[in-house]
Amino acid sequence: MSRMIVTVKRGKKWANILDGNYRSSSTHITQEEAIDVARQRAQQKGYEHVIYRNDGTIREVNQYLPLTIQR
Repeated sequence: MSRMIVTVKRGKKWANILDGNYRSSSTHITQEEAIDVARQRAQQKGYEHVIYRNDGTIREVNQYLPLTIQR
């Protein structure tokens, strides 16, 4: 099972949260800023990225392979 990073609205900001954590790994004013940061991390680490809408429904799910092969 791959790790996951979630982009979700928290209060007035958008947060990126790694699976298993309650605290945000980053917060942003706009959803697009949050998505850009989370997508970059997901691509680097090979995570799944789940993006939620304002109403709490899933907008998009992406799965990435790691950019570097670890030996």
